[in-house]
Amino acid sequence: MIGDDPETGNPDGTGKEKAVSGRERGISDNYNQVSLKQTAEFFHFSEAYLSRMLKKYTSRTFVQIITELQMKHGKELIEEGKLNLAQISQEVGCFDASHFTKKFKKQFGISPEEYRKKLHFTV
Repeated sequence: MIGDDPETGNPDGTGKEKAVSGRERGISDNYNQVSLKQTAEFFHFSEAYLSRMLKKYTSRTFVQIITELQMKHGKELIEEGKLNLAQISQEVGCFDASHFTKKFKKQFGISPEEYRKKLHFTV
């Protein structure tokens, strides 16, 4: 139909927020092992289109969404107190403990080690 979105078949502005919300849930379920390319292919979108829609409807980029999910899960794992930083970084999909530490500190303003001490955990 004229005016339909060529990638979703939906009329412009109809259901896009709901569609993007569903995509965001799909990302959150697999955040530690997913790429923009894989996500776009899974939902039958181009990478550029998915990126634009995520930014438009969530005000965040794909990378920002992934980072927020990684750090939220990492924080939860620190709070559980069962894993060391190397194990946590691997669990959340960061390259190594150093990479995780940098991202965590940027997200929360405190290093994972300081956060752990604040919670009185030792692993």
